[in-house]
Amino acid sequence: MTPAKGRPTVTDVAKMAHVGASTVSRYLRGITIRPDAAQRVAAAVEHLGYMPDEAARALRGASTRTIGIIVPQVDNTFFSKAIQEIESEARRRGFAVILLLHEEDKDRQNQHLATLRRYRADGVIMACAPGSLPEEITSVLSGTPTVVFDRLLSKDSTR
Repeated sequence: MTPAKGRPTVTDVAKMAHVGASTVSRYLRGITIRPDAAQRVAAAVEHLGYMPDEAARALRGASTRTIGIIVPQVDNTFFSKAIQEIESEARRRGFAVILLLHEEDKDRQNQHLATLRRYRADGVIMACAPGSLPEEITSVLSGTPTVVFDRLLSKDSTR
């Protein structure tokens, strides 16, 4: 059995495995189901090449499994190494990384922060552009967990 068109769905997997769609969903979320059902679901997922639709998952309010990284440049060894380490750990934990460069431009940084908010990144790790204020960053990100590294933020933008 293969889907009639497009990408295989949870329903396609359920039909092939002779289980309900909720059973497939539980299996995909790592919730224990009967071993025989788990084997059939795993075989159907493999056979159909099923991959969860992260965009659909995000629309339901679930995590997007993405982390934004904003740094000034990648040709600097410090930032390059930091990006490699962050990406490696994110991947190990099942997250994808969106890398954006502000090139020391605060306006560009704010545009990138707004982009990450629109894409509903689960968190942001950044080295701020000069003159960045904490309240500016938090107002753009509206509750998104944020880690700032390499540069200090202060209430006084002249420091």
